[in-house]
Amino acid sequence: MTAAECITAVRRSVKDELPLSVSVAVGSTIQTALFVIPFMVLLGWVINKPLTLLMDPFESLVLYLSVQTLGYVLADGKSNWLEGFILMSLYIIIAVSFWFYPGSTPLDFLTVCPR
Repeated sequence: MTAAECITAVRRSVKDELPLSVSVAVGSTIQTALFVIPFMVLLGWVINKPLTLLMDPFESLVLYLSVQTLGYVLADGKSNWLEGFILMSLYIIIAVSFWFYPGSTPLDFLTVCPR
């Protein structure tokens, strides 16, 4: 999310235009997921630094829970302080859990760049 998109999302939410604010924020996230991440994988292949899209089971679970929570919050098209608090708390919980999660080592054949 660029600074302009962030400012637009905040201004729209201050003016009580939640659907537009959410569409700006979610649209930016979708653009990142669909373009930047695959681009980084391809760039890693070019510079011989392997990067895979293989996710650890813990990462997959966190992704699933965050999407479900966001879907729950956005389902009614309204917002209140409690839903914002839930999302901020989820963000903090995810950050702390990844800080202490030891991770797993990828399989050897997945860290080799194709030639």
